[in-house]
Amino acid sequence: MASALCNKMSLRAPVRVAASRPARTTRVVTRAGLEPYLQVCSGTAIMLALGRFAFMPLHRRDLRNSAAAAGPKTTGDTYFDSLQQEASFITSTNDPAGFTLIDTMAWGALGHALGFAILAATSSGVIPGVAGP
Repeated sequence: MASALCNKMSLRAPVRVAASRPARTTRVVTRAGLEPYLQVCSGTAIMLALGRFAFMPLHRRDLRNSAAAAGPKTTGDTYFDSLQQEASFITSTNDPAGFTLIDTMAWGALGHALGFAILAATSSGVIPGVAGP
């Protein structure tokens, strides 16, 4: 009898099982301050314009000044001397300033990086005065 009484008595409070209800879900909506494609396109356009009109004359002037001291001098007598020539499609251009395919890809990549940085800053609210999420 004592063992039965000890088994039924407990110091713990009775556990009540609550009716299960669905968990509350919250929706997180990410919004950019401006349209993302506008920011990336404007960043790319800005960097291409800077590269073409601001930095290209400076770069070409530096290349002319350092061309005399750059690279090994070859006479063109051996087979390997003919392999050292640059690819013509990379260096040839119809642009008056000499903006080549490599320059376009490099400045475009920098422009995309600038556009995504602007997009991240405006979306996160880092830039004051620009509406974030």
